[in-house]
Amino acid sequence: MAPTAVIRDDTRGNGTVSFQGVTVTGAADLTHEPRVTSTATTAPTELQYKDLVICEGQTTTPTSTVTVQYSGLLYLTGKAFDSTWSHGRPAQLPLTQVIPGFTQGIAGAGRVRPMKIGGRRIIIIPASLGYGTQPQTSIPANSPLVFVVDLTNVHTQLTPNWPSTPQRLARPLCGRDTARP
Repeated sequence: MAPTAVIRDDTRGNGTVSFQGVTVTGAADLTHEPRVTSTATTAPTELQYKDLVICEGQTTTPTSTVTVQYSGLLYLTGKAFDSTWSHGRPAQLPLTQVIPGFTQGIAGAGRVRPMKIGGRRIIIIPASLGYGTQPQTSIPANSPLVFVVDLTNVHTQLTPNWPSTPQRLARPLCGRDTARP
């Protein structure tokens, strides 16, 4: 059975969605980088998320290694600080080695459902689940963050000494081919 996608009801015909001061244009187009802006004026106190594309693929866990495309911005200024799209390829990341808000926003925690392969999600991360008081190169201390994340793959570890093996769904993924070279 081919995977299916659900595009959120609030994705307008032009593919624009707004959530908590964040606007994503191209929200349902997983083949191109979305245009993300933030006009938020109040820092969040808890992780917030909105699914833009929901798929029926494999879910993540907090110990998964994932392959993602993402755009990252400072929530209160809208300034971009990183994008795998600008690097020309997705990133493969162990969720045990990223900021807690990124792990929780992808793998789920509390009221946050885990993402499934082929999905796209807005994740708004309070500073306490980001870098907190530790400034990074392009991220000031105490900065809330926003990511728009496409989950393209989930990897599982077969044995402690074997390389990670990708778990993919048959293509096209949710009706779109999101694979990148």
